[in-house]
Amino acid sequence: MSTGIAPSSRDGEGVAASAYTTTSKDASANGDLTHVAAGGDVVPSDGAAAANGEHLPHHQRHHHHHHHGLCHHPHSCISNTVRGFLRSFAMGYGLRVVLALLSGIFARGLYKKPKRLFEAAFLSPDVVRFGVFLGSYTAGMKGINCLMRYIRKTEDGLNSIVAGFLAGTSLVFFRSNELALYLLVRALESAFNAAHKRGLVPSYAHGDSVLFAIATSIMFYAYAWEQDTLRPSYRKFINKVSGGRDYDREAMGAVLTEKLQARDAARRRRLGLPAPAPQTK
Repeated sequence: MSTGIAPSSRDGEGVAASAYTTTSKDASANGDLTHVAAGGDVVPSDGAAAANGEHLPHHQRHHHHHHHGLCHHPHSCISNTVRGFLRSFAMGYGLRVVLALLSGIFARGLYKKPKRLFEAAFLSPDVVRFGVFLGSYTAGMKGINCLMRYIRKTEDGLNSIVAGFLAGTSLVFFRSNELALYLLVRALESAFNAAHKRGLVPSYAHGDSVLFAIATSIMFYAYAWEQDTLRPSYRKFINKVSGGRDYDREAMGAVLTEKLQARDAARRRRLGLPAPAPQTK
C-alpha cells in the first residue's frame, strides 16, 4: 500500500500560478508578449493579441486585416462600398415608392385597384432604376476613391475627380436631363467659387441678376423664334405666367419683314435713293 502524499489541488494551483508569474516576468524582461496559462499552454498576452487583431472588436479587427492606411472608414473598402450601395438604393427606392403611392392614390385614383397601385409603386421599372442609379452613384464614388488611393498611394483631388467622373456614368440606369442639368449648374457654381477663392476671378455684387438677365434673353428668344428647342413644359409655364399663347412664327416673321421694309424705304427716301424694284415671284 502506497504511503506517498498526492499534491492537493491548492498545491497544483500554486505551482501553476508560480509558473505563470515566473514566465511572465522572464517574457517581459525579454520583450516577449506571451505567457503560460494554468494548463501550461503558451498563449499570446493582451498586447500580442491586440497587435494581431485577435481580441479587438469585430469592426476594428476587420479594419485591421482588409484596410489600407489612406482610408478612414471603419470597415474594409469592399464592405464600405457595398454598404454605400445598399443604403443609397434603399433610400432612392423608398423615396420613389412613396411618391408613386401618393401619385397613384391622389392623382390617378388607383386606391380602388390595390393590385395596380402595388405594381405601380413597388414594381415599376422607373422606381427600381432610380434606386439602382442612386446606389451605383454612391458605391462608385466610395469604391473608385478607395481604388485610386490604393493604386496611387496618395490622397489628393485627382482621386475625387476620377471617382466622380466614373460614378457619374451611373445615370445610364435612370436617364434624366433635368438631373444632369441641375448638377451641371451646381458644378459651375462650385467651380466659380473655387476660382474666386483663389483670386482667379472677381466677384460682382449683382452677378445673380446679370446671369438671370442673360438666361431670360436666351429663353425669350427661343420662346419667340425657336419654340421647337423648348421643352413643352417650359413653354406652357411661360404661357401661364405671361398670360399669353404660343407665338405664330410665320405671323411674327411677316410682321418683322414688313417693319424692315418700312425702315429700308425711309432710309432710301432720306438719302435720295430710288426705291428697290419689286420682286417677281
